[in-house]
Amino acid sequence: MLAVGAGAITITVNASGGGDYSRIQDSIDNASAGDTILVYSGIYYENVNVKKQLILRGIGNPVVDADRSGSAITLSANGIILEGFTAIEGGFYYDSPEAGIKVISNGNTLTGNNASNNLNGISLYSSSNNTLSDNMMTGNQNNFNLDGDTNSDFDNHIDTSNLVNGRPVYYIMKSSDTTYDSSSKAGTFYCISCVNVTIKNLKLNQNGKGIFFWNTSQSTIQNVNATNNRDGISLYYSNNNTLSDNNANSNTQQGINLYSSNNNTLSGSNANLNGWNGIFLSSSSNNTLSGNNVSNNGDGLSLYSSSNNTLSGNNVFNNEPGISLYSSNNNTLIGT
Repeated sequence: MLAVGAGAITITVNASGGGDYSRIQDSIDNASAGDTILVYSGIYYENVNVKKQLILRGIGNPVVDADRSGSAITLSANGIILEGFTAIEGGFYYDSPEAGIKVISNGNTLTGNNASNNLNGISLYSSSNNTLSDNMMTGNQNNFNLDGDTNSDFDNHIDTSNLVNGRPVYYIMKSSDTTYDSSSKAGTFYCISCVNVTIKNLKLNQNGKGIFFWNTSQSTIQNVNATNNRDGISLYYSNNNTLSDNNANSNTQQGINLYSSNNNTLSGSNANLNGWNGIFLSSSSNNTLSGNNVSNNGDGLSLYSSSNNTLSGNNVFNNEPGISLYSSNNNTLIGT
C-alpha cells in the first residue's frame, strides 16, 4: 500500500496476484474514506458495492462480471469517483432495478466506463449532483436510465460524450427556444425544466426512456420513434406540451406516459405492442387526446385519478382492456 496525502493511501487489486487484494470488494471493505483503489486488468466475478467515499480507478480496463445476479457495480456512498471499468451481466430479471453500474447516491463522478450486456447499463435512482462523461453503453436491454421523484434528483451533469449504442445521451437542463432534430443523432433525450423546446425526427431505442420531460412546458415532440425502451415517451409534471405523429411501440412498460401533467395535446400518434399500457395518464387533467392509434397493448388507453380530459377519434383495439378509467371523473369520450 502506498501512502498518499493526509492519511489517505493507495490500494492495489490484481486478479492475477501481486496486488494488495485479488477481489475488489475486499479492498473496499478494508479501505478508509478518501483512499484510492487501483484495479488492474482482469475479470472480477463480483457484485461490487462501493459504500465509502473512494476513488476507484481501472488500469487496463478491468471487467466486473455480475454473472446475471444483482448489479456489477453499485455506488451507494456519496462522492465516489469511478473511472475506467467495464461492467457486464448485471440484472436480467424482468423489471429488475439492477444494472451494470447502479448509482443510488449523490455527488459521484463516472468517467470512461463501459456497460454492456446488462439488463440496465448505467442507471441512476433518486441521485443528484452526479457527473457523467465519456461512458459507453452498448448491447444492454436498457442502456441508460435515470429515475427520480424531486427536482434535486434531476440536478445532474450528463453531457453528450456519454454514448448509447454509439449515439449521444442528451440530458438538457433549463434549455429554451431550441430545436433538436435528427442532426443531433440523439440516442435518448431528457429535458429537465425546459421551455419551448422542439424535439423531432429522432429514433430512440433500448433505453429506460426514449424521451423524458420533467417540469417542462410549451414544448413539442414530433415525428419521434421511441421503440424498444422501457417507456417510450414520458412526461412528469410537464404542462402545455404538444405531442404529434409519434411512434411509441414495443416498449416493455408504457408507450406514452403522462404523470401529473396537464393541458397537453396528444394527436396522430401510434402506441402499439407495449407491455403495460399504450397511453397512460396518471393524476393528469385537461389533456386532449385525438386521432391516436392504440392497439395490442396490455391496457390500451388508461386513465388513473385523471379528470377533465377529452378523448376523441382515437382508434383503440385488441387491447386488454381497451379503455380504462380508474378513480377518474368528468372525462369526455367522443368517437373513441
